[in-house]
Amino acid sequence: MKVSFHGQSVVKVQTEQHEILFDPFITGNDTCDLDASSENPDVILLTHGHNDHVGDTIDIAKRTNCLVVAPNELAVYLESRGLKTHPMHIGARTRLILAKLNSHQPFMVQCLLMKMEIKSMAVCLVEFC
Repeated sequence: MKVSFHGQSVVKVQTEQHEILFDPFITGNDTCDLDASSENPDVILLTHGHNDHVGDTIDIAKRTNCLVVAPNELAVYLESRGLKTHPMHIGARTRLILAKLNSHQPFMVQCLLMKMEIKSMAVCLVEFC
């Protein structure tokens, strides 16, 4: 697993099969070294709704159809903009199973199980397997 910081609030977690992007404020962020049009995450995690954290979420999520995990009110708003969301709030805990279908064998599913906990509007990855 590789965890990398890309300026301001942007963090990327990569495994052999999956990518998670935290707070993708990329475009217009002079401290970020990523190109929003090249990012292809399986999930985006948002800590809160300020523009310097939400950033390119809508564009990336619409292009990739990735899941967006965000505080409840923000998730509801993003869902109204056509995104696939999972709402959470302070103190919440959830398990998400992210699946990608193998195009050669459509009934085979590769899964990533991760357990996330949000405390005080900060996202903490506590188990990643």
